[in-house]
Amino acid sequence: MARTKAKRGFLSEFSLDDRYLLRPDRKHGRAGIDTARNGEGLEVLIKSWPRTKATDDQDLETIWRSEIRQLQRLSAIPGADELFVPMLASGEDKDGFYLVLDPGQGSPLAVLLNASRKPPQLAQARQPRVRRQLWSNILRLVRGVELLHSQGILHRNIDPWSVVTALGDEPDFLLTGFEWSMRIAAIDTRDRKNAKAPREEKVFSFSRDWRDLAQLSAIVLDIPLAPLNDCSPSALTGSIELIA
Repeated sequence: MARTKAKRGFLSEFSLDDRYLLRPDRKHGRAGIDTARNGEGLEVLIKSWPRTKATDDQDLETIWRSEIRQLQRLSAIPGADELFVPMLASGEDKDGFYLVLDPGQGSPLAVLLNASRKPPQLAQARQPRVRRQLWSNILRLVRGVELLHSQGILHRNIDPWSVVTALGDEPDFLLTGFEWSMRIAAIDTRDRKNAKAPREEKVFSFSRDWRDLAQLSAIVLDIPLAPLNDCSPSALTGSIELIA
């Protein structure tokens, strides 16, 4: 059964599931994520930043427009369609700001990781055959981050909600969650004050993106996270042995 909000404004053309996959978090500017079907029956993901009555929504609009710009910029790069979740539409109304994404047959990785019954690839992540499949998927994310960085873009928000996958036989990890992305040339003191990412970080960098990807990889591969927070050579060697 669709939620009431699906019957008005921008969302009137969509049939939304009863519950958010991820509820919006206004404090940190994180969008809610819904699964839905459009008028043609296509399954989509809808990111929404709900407005709050009697509140200045300029900060939410800035976040929303930032992701639109990044997705439009990325769509013009050769090969990007194989690595990033494409945007189908965007819009706003009196209730909020919205992005419509095409996940193909996939779902946010966080949903699969948090499922009471995990998909076989995640439940058996330490099996050699399965680990090879997962590594192939992680390498897709590596290519995606490399492509972002080659364009001078920081992702700043790599986590299980920023990956979409069907976890099938073929590697299919796609990167999304670009509302906090920034071009290096655009980062200055004012930007850092007015556009804080969900994590309470004072400095974002290419290396921070790689660190976030390493932590995400550890979650997917079911290996301890603690060694990744220790950058000593011995810890890194141990982490490599665990991952390999």
